[in-house]
Amino acid sequence: MKHLTWNLFAVTGHPESYLLYKEVERDGMEENPLQEEGLSSEDQESLLH
Repeated sequence: MKHLTWNLFAVTGHPESYLLYKEVERDGMEENPLQEEGLSSEDQESLLH
C-alpha cells in the first residue's frame, strides 16, 4: 500500500496523496512487522527466542 500511495503522489503531485502516503507509512511503523508476514503468534514467539 505504501508503494501505491507514493506512486499516486509521484504521478499526480497532489498534496493529499502525499499526506495519505505519510499516514500509511506511520501506520505501518506501529504494526508488528512479523504479523505482516502472516506468521502466527506461536511462530513469532519461536523466532524471538
